[in-house]
Amino acid sequence: MNERIRELSEQASEWAAANATGDWEVGPSYVDIFNKKFAELIVRECTRLVINNGIATATHDQLVRQDCVNEIKEHFGVEL
Repeated sequence: MNERIRELSEQASEWAAANATGDWEVGPSYVDIFNKKFAELIVRECTRLVINNGIATATHDQLVRQDCVNEIKEHFGVEL
């Protein structure tokens, strides 16, 4: 497993442990919270790469990148 994926998994695990109720009848389970957070972190990481990798030298390039980021986040339901 890629080291960055491992780090994101650990972050999601810590988030889930802190936010799970422990009782699936009362609220979301650890697994549900972990899966949601892990997916969100991966989407955020990918969109960060779109913005940060490659040097956009023109305003148009920057706008295209931001449009891509917004579309990816919207598609996966990650808050903009």
